[in-house]
Amino acid sequence: VESIFHEIKQRVQETDTAAPVRKGDWWYVSRTVEGEAYAIHCRGRSRETATEQVLLDENVEAEGHEYFSVHAFDVDNSQRLLAWSADTDGSEEYLLRIRDLDSGRDLDDRIEGTYYGTAWSADAEWLFYTVPDDQMRPYQLWRHRVGTTQADDALVIEEADERFFLDVDLSRSGEWIIITLGSKESSEVWLVPAASPTDAPRCVRRREDHHEYAVDHWGDRFVVLTNEGAEDFRVMTAPLDAPHDWSEFIAHEPGRRITGVEPFAGHLVVHAWSQAQPGLRIHFRDGSSRDIDL
Repeated sequence: VESIFHEIKQRVQETDTAAPVRKGDWWYVSRTVEGEAYAIHCRGRSRETATEQVLLDENVEAEGHEYFSVHAFDVDNSQRLLAWSADTDGSEEYLLRIRDLDSGRDLDDRIEGTYYGTAWSADAEWLFYTVPDDQMRPYQLWRHRVGTTQADDALVIEEADERFFLDVDLSRSGEWIIITLGSKESSEVWLVPAASPTDAPRCVRRREDHHEYAVDHWGDRFVVLTNEGAEDFRVMTAPLDAPHDWSEFIAHEPGRRITGVEPFAGHLVVHAWSQAQPGLRIHFRDGSSRDIDL
């Protein structure tokens, strides 16, 4: 075991830095250091200075624990607060904390027993998170107000059907909280405006057997990836005031399996498999497109 471990270790570049990613006025990056077991998360005002400010050093947080794993690492839109969670016993239940990035200190908020998935409200006053049941199935979505105790949190959605797992995320635009309930072969999406986080969630379309779909926000409309009438999936759009009313934007192509859609300001990046090869195609609002040669 030791021999194999050291052989693997010799093939790994231990001191490394990921590609910086921009969010607003900051560039975020994670890096590793030889001899340290965990990542260090940083940010800076430029790509070149992205490692300047340390936000979370997992090596420091892991001290005193035989096991340590970070899952949530979610900076709010104002980039003042960081929601982060850690598991210290391998149970996959996480303690969720909120860190003030100006001072580098965690607030008093402690949210126990959380699972994967978080989403901030637009004003960073509210944080959404999921909770698992006894079988470690995420089945509840809760809303926490920063500065209060977990006992004050509000239950937003509870999924009773054991086939369905609950997940929450913020749209790429940061304007919508997207709640997805998914089983192996069907799904259901609910929406909450990030600017009105206490509003009741609104369902896009009720679940149907064998119907899978996913939703994201694209400026003046929603974009929907669906297998409705499309074995290999197609892409639809819908008005913001009627997310259930879909119009086709990218038609179904048998044999070209669309696996993901990412909305940007002026275009969509579509991930697809064709003839056993992955590919990217950029679709513009005027209907034109171009392929990226991988």
